[in-house]
Amino acid sequence: MILSDIQKEFILNAESKALGTYGDNIHVIPVSTIFINNEQIILCNYFMKNTIDNILQNPNVSLSCWSQTQGIQIKGIVTYQETGDVFSWIQNIISQKYPHRILKGVLVINPSDVYDTSLPQLL
Repeated sequence: MILSDIQKEFILNAESKALGTYGDNIHVIPVSTIFINNEQIILCNYFMKNTIDNILQNPNVSLSCWSQTQGIQIKGIVTYQETGDVFSWIQNIISQKYPHRILKGVLVINPSDVYDTSLPQLL
């Protein structure tokens, strides 16, 4: 799925973001660090044990991003990476921007659907 420039900008700059996963348990966590590389949305794992357990069982995720009454929901398939080019690229950025954080891995989301959750509609 191709994300529009407006969607990408909104995802990166939304005031609040949350990722939902489903495995043995339904799990929702706040998201703090997010990147977009081409059409992939990349989240950083600093302490996501339950989230990682879930995505290893079921790679379907839902990411919600919102600012006040404007928001979008992105559904997609995620892969988890602890090595490789994407991990190295993000690790380099994190080590410079947030030197106190330890990057354990990255979640790479390939979006399949985007929904506008705004009142009134944003996109």
